[in-house]
Order: sequence, then C-alpha cells, then structure tokens
Amino acid sequence: MQQPYQPAPSLSVADIARGMLRRSVLIASCLALGAVAGFGILAVNAPQYASEAQLLVANLATPFDRPNNVQEQRTDQIDDRFVASQVSVLKSEDLARRVVKQLQLEGQGEFDPLRKGMGTVKKTMLAIGFGTDPRLMDKEQRAVEHLVKNAAIYQVPQSNVIVVRYQALDGKTASAVANALSETFVLSTRESLSGPNARARDWLAAQIDVLRKKVAASEAAVEKYRAEAGLLKGQTATLGTQEISELNSQITLAEAASTEARAKADEIVAMLESVGSVDASAEVLGNAVVQRLREQQATSMRKVSELSATYLPSHPKMIAAQRELEGVEKQLRREALRVVDSLQGQAKVAEARADSLRRSLDELKSREGGALQSEVKLNELEREAAADRTLLETMLARYADANARQDLNLQPGYARVIQTASAAAMPFFPKPGPTLMLTALAGLALGLGLAFLFEVIRQTGRMNAMAARVAEPVPERVPAHVARSNAAVPVPDLDIGIAAEDAALLRRGMAAAPQAVTAENVPQVLATFPFVPQLIKAFVQLEDVSAVPELAEPLVRAVTAIAENIARNSTKSYALTSIGGSYDTAFATVALARELSARKLKTMVLDLSSTRPNVQDLMALADGPGLGELMSGQADVAKVIVRDLKSNVQVIRAGGAGLLMQPGVLQARMPAVLASLAQVYDAILVNAGEASPSTPDCLQGVGAVIFLAAAQRQKDAAAAGRTLAGRGVRQTFFVKLETRDADAGLRAAS
Repeated sequence: MQQPYQPAPSLSVADIARGMLRRSVLIASCLALGAVAGFGILAVNAPQYASEAQLLVANLATPFDRPNNVQEQRTDQIDDRFVASQVSVLKSEDLARRVVKQLQLEGQGEFDPLRKGMGTVKKTMLAIGFGTDPRLMDKEQRAVEHLVKNAAIYQVPQSNVIVVRYQALDGKTASAVANALSETFVLSTRESLSGPNARARDWLAAQIDVLRKKVAASEAAVEKYRAEAGLLKGQTATLGTQEISELNSQITLAEAASTEARAKADEIVAMLESVGSVDASAEVLGNAVVQRLREQQATSMRKVSELSATYLPSHPKMIAAQRELEGVEKQLRREALRVVDSLQGQAKVAEARADSLRRSLDELKSREGGALQSEVKLNELEREAAADRTLLETMLARYADANARQDLNLQPGYARVIQTASAAAMPFFPKPGPTLMLTALAGLALGLGLAFLFEVIRQTGRMNAMAARVAEPVPERVPAHVARSNAAVPVPDLDIGIAAEDAALLRRGMAAAPQAVTAENVPQVLATFPFVPQLIKAFVQLEDVSAVPELAEPLVRAVTAIAENIARNSTKSYALTSIGGSYDTAFATVALARELSARKLKTMVLDLSSTRPNVQDLMALADGPGLGELMSGQADVAKVIVRDLKSNVQVIRAGGAGLLMQPGVLQARMPAVLASLAQVYDAILVNAGEASPSTPDCLQGVGAVIFLAAAQRQKDAAAAGRTLAGRGVRQTFFVKLETRDADAGLRAAS
C-alpha cells in the first residue's frame, strides 16, 4: 500500500519575517553603511549656493515705437512656442560667452578646472574616453562650458515668466551671473530689433543715392525734351498756349475798340444831322479845341446879348457880333466832323489790327496742333520724374526715422526683468539632515532587501528538500507468489468504501496491465475544492468565482499548476472524472475552463457526460448537435462548436448520448479528435463525469487525468491512475473535495 500524499509546502510570510529579524546584524550593517555614505557625500561635495532671477516675456512696444509714428501695436504673437524659443536663446553659448566677457570670468576660480591642475583619476578617465578633456579648450571655452552646465533656465508653467537660476560656490557669484544673464538677454532682445533697423538704414542710404541720380536724370530728360519740342513753359502754361490766350484777348479788345469808335462817330453824325449841335456828345466836348471854341461861342453870345439891348439887329455892331458868333459855330461843326473822322479812323485801325491778330492766331493754332503730340510724351516724362521724386522723398523720410531709432535705449525689446537675483545666505546643497536621512533609509532598504532575498532562498531550498522527501515512493507489500508469477492477480477488496463499479474498473485495469507502484503513478494533489453546492447556488458561484473565497484560492492554485504543466510538458488535454461524486466534474470543468480563458489561454471543453446537469446545463447552452454527431459523421466541426456566454471558452456538447455509447466509437476516434483540437487550442478539458467501467475507453488519447474525490478516496484515485497509465495517460492529478460532514463520503459510497 502507498501512503497518502499531502500538498506541497508553500512559503510563509511569517516565517520569512522571523528569518529577516534573525539577520539584524546584516540590516544594521547596511544602515551604518548608508550613514557613512551620507557623511562621505557631505565631506566630498562643497556647499553650493543658488540665486535666481525672473524675466517676463511680453510685447513691450507702444504705438509710438513703430516707424513713421504709425499708431498701431506690434503684431508679434507671444505664445508658449515663442517663450520656449527665448529659453533656448538664454541657454545658448553665445549669450554665455558675452556674460563671461562682461564679468571677466576667464580663469577665475571654479570657472577654470585647470587652475589647480588635474588629478590622476581625472587623467585616467580621460585617457580611457570618459568625458571631455579641458586641456583642449582655452580659458574662455572652459568658463563658458562651466557657466552653461551650472545654469538652470526654464519656463514657469502656464505663464510667460522665465526663471534664470545659477548655482556656484559663492552666493555673490551666483547672483552676479544670474543677473548678468538676465540683463544680457534683455539687451539682446533690443539688439534683435535694432539690427534690422540698422540694415534698413543702410539699405535706405544706398537706395537714396540711386534715386537721387535717377531723379536728376529724369528731370533733365524732361527739360531737354521740352526745349527740343519747343514746349517752353510760361507762368501757368506753355508759351504757345499762353500766346494763343493773349492773342484772343487782343482780338477781343481790337474788335471792341473798332465797334466803340464807329458807334461814337455815328452818334456824332446823327446829332449833327438832327440837332445841328454836338453839345450832348462826350467825345466832342472832350476835345480841347472844341472846348476853346465853346468858350469863344459863349463870349460871342454874351456880346450879342449885350449889344441887342442897345442896338437894333441892323446895327453894324450887331451884324458884326452876329457874324462872329456864326463863325465860331461853323468852327465847332468842323471840329466835330474832324472828331468823327478820327473815330472812324480809329475804328478802321482797330479792325485792321483785329484781322492781323486773327491771322496770327490761326498760324499759332496750326503750330500748336503739332506740339500736342510732343506734349503727351512730355507729360509721360514729367510723371516719371514726379514718381521718382516722390519715392526719393519717401525714402528720405524713412531714412531720417531709421537714423533716429539707432539708439538701443529706444528699442522696446521682448522681455524685462521682474526679479533680480540676490546673494544667497545659505547653501542649497548638500543639506546635512536630509542627506543623512536619505542615505540611512537607502542603507536600511538595502539591508531589508538582502535579508528578504537570503531568507527566501533558504526557505525555498528547505521546501524543495521536503518536497523530495514527500515524493519518495513507499514500497507496497506484495504477496510472494506475485513476485514469482506474471499472471493476472485479482484486486483485493478494500475496506475504504469503494463503489462496486469502481472496484470492477480497478480489477479490469489491473488484470489487463499490472504495474509496480512508482512516483509517476501517484496523482499530484492540485488543490482542495469545497463541496459542490446546490444547482441554483452553483450557477451563482460560477457567475463570479472571485466572490467565493473558499473556491477562488484553490481554483487559482489548480489553474496555475495546469498552466505551468502545459508550458513545461506540452500536455494540452485534461480529463476530469470523479469518484463517488455527483456533478463535481461538470462544476470544476466550467470553473477551470473560464479561469484558463481569463489567463489568455485558448480553451476547449469536451462534454462526455450524459448525466444531467452537465457542462451544457451549467453554461446555460441550448441543445444541439455535439460530440456524438461529430463522431458519427452527422455534423461537421463548425456546427458542434459553440461559445460560452460568460467567457471566451469554446464547447463541444455531448450531443446524442446514444451515439457515444456505441461500442468502440470513442475508443477508436477520440485520439484523432484530441490530436486535431490540440493543434488549435492551448488547453482541452474533457468532462468525463463520474468514473465507470467505460471511462478508460472514453479517455483514449488524453494526456492527463484529474481525479475529484474526497480525501478518503485518494488511494482509489492512485489505483485508478495506475490503470489509466496502462492506457497511455502520462499524468494524473488529484483534487480533494470537501464534504458537508465527516461521514458524507461514507454515506455517498454506501
């Protein structure tokens, strides 16, 4: 007989903790080593001081900063990309080089690592290719490299503020470098705006020189063409146009003078003919001779009046006075006629002058008609000259504006300092308290980790030794006549409550192939499952196995063992059968299959049990063709494979149970079916139901068998495993089933 096998021992957290406490010396040593390392860090590292300045990146331009005093803001967009670009400018070596020159840091203190020479360790590291050799750089390059390495420049999140932080061995040096970096950057932003202004000024100067020559040439061309075409310019127009205008005016005046003279002459003649006197004619009365004659006429008329008062008309004095008066009047008439002749002569002269002016006007018009075409080209030349002159004036205005903006203080820039760096009074690194605490905690963690590792290794070795001792077979006492004969030996009756059909199965198997009891035939204990609940509660537990602690833990242990065995031995097919159970195999098959599928293993379930409830019932699958129809050729594989509604498990139902019970059907075709499925699936679970005499025939081609039975039936499982080993089953496993009470197993057997 073989002694019952116990589950393999496992690691205990409490044992590991107690073992770690026994290694207190190791933990204390690591803690002390960490503290010593902290003191070493404090001793090796010199105190570091840090100072920081802050810059605000913004558009500082005003409407009056633009050229020509344009009243508009600058359109420069200030966003995160622009601020990030300015951070890169601050980190550039060119800016650092300007700071080094400004503060004269070449060869000063920490900025020159070669000031105190180079140690042997440093030389050795440089010789094997670690680091950059400072001896290959000059003092300025070494100072720039040190400044860039110790400067921390970053943007404050969600803002346009840039922090310039510098660390040095001296607080004043740190603040001076941080402030110099900030001020130099602000100055560089102004220079970035002044540079384009200077380039524009130079370009404008060159363009102005060209335009001046061009304007002079265009204006000279205008005047030259004007002279060649005879389009000399007067006060308001060309000479020809002005001359035509003056001729028109003179013709009008001549015609008016002629008309006026004739009118005056006609008026005098009409007065003489009608009245005989020209007293009402202004032209005659305005004549000096007429005026003297009128004085004489008045004198003669007064004389006649005086004499008429004394003498009669026939008196010689009266006659003489009367004749004198008549003579004066005749002279007046002759003078009026001479005025008429003079006016008529003036009219003729005016008419002749007007005719002459008309002829001159006609000649001038004909000459000016040919000059109009020349004037068109002259206008074109004048427009070109005017355009060049306007462009020159614009360039001169812009040049004056650019020349006035050359001063850097007039440039607005893109940044301003909002916080200057001050000299730090306390070093920021290393801090004694935090440094010692961190190194001590690191040493403590190292000690605990080493103690845990050593204890796990020790206990794992102890457990492996125990497992080897457990796996040693116990020799079975066999009657002497069995050793002398190879004939079949009947199986003795066992007083452990084995069922009659189980005994028949064992007798049949051992009569067919008696074997010696070895460690390979002993079923390995996978786990201990709780008793199978009632059918309704079984559905609930299978919905969420993790909610049933007494089932979840052993199920995980069993699945882990199966998955490891699949990976190690490539055994993919596992049959589940029970000894003295009810629907334990169906319940366990569904639980194991769903857990294997949850671990990303492609799982197939074959249901061979005709006893209800079976896998089909626990998975709530509809009736349909199954394994019986497949083996009999009544259905193909695509129609018999269905999917579990709660997982990715695929199932082949039992189907027509009568077809499976036909003699030799399963025994002949089961190995081929399992071999085909093994090419597609990672794990194949066969629900063989409760053990019966036909069970060995049903399990042909199965790689491993899992027995489900109470602890009292473990020997029966061992015997059945030996029987199945003769049928080609390579491995057997055992799952203990708890019972509701201590006698449940015996009652089930009876």
